[in-house]
Amino acid sequence: MKKQGKRFVYLFLSLMLLATSMLGFAGPAAAGVTAPQGITVSVNGTLVQFDVAPMVIDDRVAVQMRPIFEALGATVQWDGTDKTITATKGSTTIVLQIGSYTATVNGKTVTLVTPPLIINQHTMVPARFVSDFLGYKVTWDAADRQVDITSS
Repeated sequence: MKKQGKRFVYLFLSLMLLATSMLGFAGPAAAGVTAPQGITVSVNGTLVQFDVAPMVIDDRVAVQMRPIFEALGATVQWDGTDKTITATKGSTTIVLQIGSYTATVNGKTVTLVTPPLIINQHTMVPARFVSDFLGYKVTWDAADRQVDITSS
C-alpha cells in the first residue's frame, strides 16, 4: 500500500504541475491581447466573416489579414520566409511584417501602434491602419462593439 500511495502522490503532483503550467497557454500568447466576444466588422454595410474573431490588442481592434484586405478590394501576398504581408489596391501598396511596429505604404515608412501578430495560426492586423491607408473611413462603436469601414 505504501508503494501505491507514493505513486498516487507523484501522479497527483505531476497532474497539478501540468495543469498549472497550461494556464499560461489558455489565451492568446501576446502581451496586451484581450479577446472580447462579439466584435463585428462591416465594410460598406456588409459583415466580414473571419475564422479568428476580431480582438482588441493594445486598445486597437485587430482583424484577420486576408478577409479584411479582400473585403477592402486589395490583393494579398504572404511571404512565409520573412513573415511579410504585401497588400495592393490600385496604386497603393502596403507592406507589413509580423511583430514589426513599422510598415511601408508606397515605399514610405509608417509607424504602427500595434504590430501584425500571428494568433491561432492566422495573421492579425490593425483594422484602422489597413483601412485608412486603403482610402476608407473607419468608425468604432464601443457600445455595440462594431467596426464600420466605409468608402471615403
